[in-house]
Amino acid sequence: MDRAVLLNPPLILSTDSRAFQLMKNQKSILLTIVIGLTAWGIFHTVGAYRGVDPDDVDIRRSLVVAVSFALFMGFWGLMLWLRSTRLRQEKQDREQDSDAPPEL
Repeated sequence: MDRAVLLNPPLILSTDSRAFQLMKNQKSILLTIVIGLTAWGIFHTVGAYRGVDPDDVDIRRSLVVAVSFALFMGFWGLMLWLRSTRLRQEKQDREQDSDAPPEL
């Protein structure tokens, strides 16, 4: 048996299966995580701007935090997009392989 099939078995799910329900909720879970991380980044950006001393206000600190957070979220989003593209391509390849006539 092909090693790739053993590592990534094809999923055959019915709409009432538990795995299907978990996959359906993945987007809402991911959205919740993104919203939470964004709120966390804004909280730290505002905290960096205000600082400990009310008279010590410096926008450069908040810009460093905001840019770092934006780079992190951008990299994470890129990795999620690349993963979904790879999984979509693997699914299409599996479907094409199953539709192709057997080789003699």
